[in-house]
Amino acid sequence: MRMLLYGPAGTGKTTELLNQYIELKKAAPLRRDVYYLVPTSEHADRIMALALARINPLFSANITTLDKFLGGEKSLSDLEQRLILRKICEGLELEYFGEAQKSAVFYAGLAELLGELKRLCLGQSDLCAKLPNSAKARDLQKIFTEYAQYLRANGLQDREDVLAAYAAPPENCFIFIDGFTDYTPLQYAQLKKLCAGGHSVTAALTYTEEQKDFFAGPAAGVLQTFQSWGFALQKCQEYRRSAAADLKNFALHWGQKKEFTCQNIQILSAGNRGQEIELIARRIAAYKKENPRARWSDIAIIFRSIGAYQFLINEIFLKYQIPVEIHEGIEILQNPFCNLLLSLRDARDNEEVLLAVLKSAYSRAPLEKVRELEFRRAENPDIELEISAPELKNHIAQILDCSAKLRAARNFADLQEVWENFYADNNCAAELKKDLDNPALQTTVRHSNRAYKAMLDALTVLQHWQKKLKLKLSAEELWETFVSALTAKTASRGRNGEQVQVYDALSARQKDYSSVFLANLTLNSWPAGAAENFLLREYEKTSLGLARTEDKMRKEDLIFYQAFTRAAERVYLCFARSEAGGKPLLPSPYVSLLKKFFKNIPEETYSRSAVLDGAEPLCREEYAQSAIYRFCNQEHQSLAAARKSAREKDLECVLAILKQKNDPAQLHQFARTAETE
Repeated sequence: MRMLLYGPAGTGKTTELLNQYIELKKAAPLRRDVYYLVPTSEHADRIMALALARINPLFSANITTLDKFLGGEKSLSDLEQRLILRKICEGLELEYFGEAQKSAVFYAGLAELLGELKRLCLGQSDLCAKLPNSAKARDLQKIFTEYAQYLRANGLQDREDVLAAYAAPPENCFIFIDGFTDYTPLQYAQLKKLCAGGHSVTAALTYTEEQKDFFAGPAAGVLQTFQSWGFALQKCQEYRRSAAADLKNFALHWGQKKEFTCQNIQILSAGNRGQEIELIARRIAAYKKENPRARWSDIAIIFRSIGAYQFLINEIFLKYQIPVEIHEGIEILQNPFCNLLLSLRDARDNEEVLLAVLKSAYSRAPLEKVRELEFRRAENPDIELEISAPELKNHIAQILDCSAKLRAARNFADLQEVWENFYADNNCAAELKKDLDNPALQTTVRHSNRAYKAMLDALTVLQHWQKKLKLKLSAEELWETFVSALTAKTASRGRNGEQVQVYDALSARQKDYSSVFLANLTLNSWPAGAAENFLLREYEKTSLGLARTEDKMRKEDLIFYQAFTRAAERVYLCFARSEAGGKPLLPSPYVSLLKKFFKNIPEETYSRSAVLDGAEPLCREEYAQSAIYRFCNQEHQSLAAARKSAREKDLECVLAILKQKNDPAQLHQFARTAETE
């Protein structure tokens, strides 16, 4: 049996697939011929949690990603691919890419392009036949030919080779495929083999003929392809996710030229990104206070890409005592401890870096002596460091020695030795242990132990392949290669489920929440700017049939649609009006489209003065700061100028007493009084 369930978001497609899967598992919990396949590990975790809530936990799950099912785990990593390509290019004379060979970015681009060509089932002959630039085509053909020969000679496979070699299970299986809006030609080829093998395959697709102009492109292509394979089509029409009329109208009619009344949608705008997260936190805290039985996990914040927002979310939500679970690791390069280790290389030539290392909690240098050194250097910049701070002589010498060794290193083992010695000779172990011992930090970004381990793991891989490939790298090439390898992300927080959920838009599919905050709705964030591979220009991609910018933008529309339709009760559209430095930010075009689709969407703008409008502060510390700010602003300048120092001392004293009493009502009254004096 082959069946494709299709319909708009919220019509129960995942529920139906999961019901069928669970019925089979209930009948025989240990049977291993039932599979539930999804796009990512996040999706697999979600489906597993839903399944565990309904059946015996001692069942054989087989809930996994499509690529893992097709055998994509036992393959070269991206880092290993780039190192092999570097070695291959060292032995080739390239007429077009001559100087580019020295850049780590070049090898990352090569690996990405190679994977894309394989996923689209394009061979080397296509490069020569279709690329307008013949010199570029010849270079790429040389590189990819040598790469394929190297893998064959060494018995290695990259991710796409493993997928291409997939053989369908011989026995008849029950397979459920969910969460996809599109498939690559390579995935299509393997799914076609699967469908031809007599297996029972049931798939779900977000698509409807009534919105065919909106769904034109990827989703329509999936429907046509599955239909050509003999899939029976079953339309899911009953909208189940929400009783809210406006959310239902969005799910069923988005993309059509219609206008509806808005009831459960609101725009939240703020001065900058920090204030945007502050506004979201206040709204969540107020909601929880009004609905004490509501669960934190019924609320989701969805970004197109989370990125550096992780730090803002954790800092601000911790202040409001809102538990949060961010479903994205953090790049090693963004971790403060790993950044400090990397900065050691610049300490010899940059005194600011040297002082920052000395002042850090990871150094054993006495902090008061470092501060004395800063004062002396400020008074007399020409005095030598050793003379101005004899007590710090050994600490300074150690850091400068590390810097010199990192600059001179020619192999990755040397880098590792320097950092391991610095770790052992300083307070690193004791300071990092605090992250593990303090329960309050379990959900924050302070994940330095994991980041440091990931950094050492990357060094181990680099050492292995440098020796195996006999790579000869200059000191600068070695450093660039190492830094480019630190793109891995670490899982950064413990999970208990009862937390506000934070996702990127791709990971948020197949999940339902009462309230959804669509955050960072700014131009170039929603929709995401199409990342271009510098090796091929747009017209060259068109010649090869690669995904063009226009195609990617169509997918972005569908990603926004799926993120918006996660809400059952309310949607908040959130954006900042400027960067931290003051550079203006424009709202996402989706905000303008929604204003046309819904009449009179209410908008709330965050400002410091608005903080005082509530009957009680949600965050006492921030509220106290606001009281001082309001008292000393322009309308009270004359009063403040008359007795500035005395008035500030009075304010600080009163605020300190109120905080000790823990009486927000008195603090609020104090702020009102200060306002009218």
